[in-house]
Amino acid sequence: STWMGIKNFKLNVRFCEQSWQFIYGFTSFFCGCYILLSNPEFVGFDVFWRTYPIIKLSLDVKLYYIIQLGFWSSQMVTLFIEERRRDFGIMLAHHLVTISLVLYGYYIHAIYIGILVHANMDAVDIFLPLSKIFKYAGFDKCVNFSFLAMLVTWLYTRHYLLCRIIYNTFVESPLQTDMLYDPSQGKYWTDNARLLATAFLSALEILCCIWLYQIFLVILNIFKGKGTTDIRSDDEEESKRSTTAHTKTD
Repeated sequence: STWMGIKNFKLNVRFCEQSWQFIYGFTSFFCGCYILLSNPEFVGFDVFWRTYPIIKLSLDVKLYYIIQLGFWSSQMVTLFIEERRRDFGIMLAHHLVTISLVLYGYYIHAIYIGILVHANMDAVDIFLPLSKIFKYAGFDKCVNFSFLAMLVTWLYTRHYLLCRIIYNTFVESPLQTDMLYDPSQGKYWTDNARLLATAFLSALEILCCIWLYQIFLVILNIFKGKGTTDIRSDDEEESKRSTTAHTKTD
């Protein structure tokens, strides 16, 4: 970041944070996709529950869940360590829901639909931090392109595909597998389990809807000529304090 001319300390910290988010989002998304594509016999809305439960797991699947749990746990801890931001509450809720989904999906052996959920959510975490990286570096034209890519990805993954997953979990799963509690066979998919999983996924969708509203406010600012100011955190305030950073807050 210093090489790019970002000399303000807080903006340097933000740049490094977003770079880490980009690296993790990119890696996690493609690892999740690789696992799903490598196991087509277990993947698909007409297959997830017909093959339930998945008890014998390959090493890459186990590592995927462990890394997901570790990353989101560290993100939640970071919320309490770093300077409190305006989006603290919603980020805390997101991290709690995500960690719950990781643990719950692994516990009840709903393995591959769980991987789809996390890979689906990771897709946006490629373009959103990339937009912020470009913004901090002063690459304004790149910001616009990456923001557009983020918006399209957001609408498809978090408001179409996530809703499709919720529908599959709540409506289709009882038609495709026995609703049975039998730990000896690794079966935990009962009506209560289905309702709890649907509640976690629906909570995630509600959070995404709140963020979508904020994205629309950003788009409104663009049409007003104010640029792609991130209203989910305190980036704008920090940019105003900096006289050396290559960002614009017109």
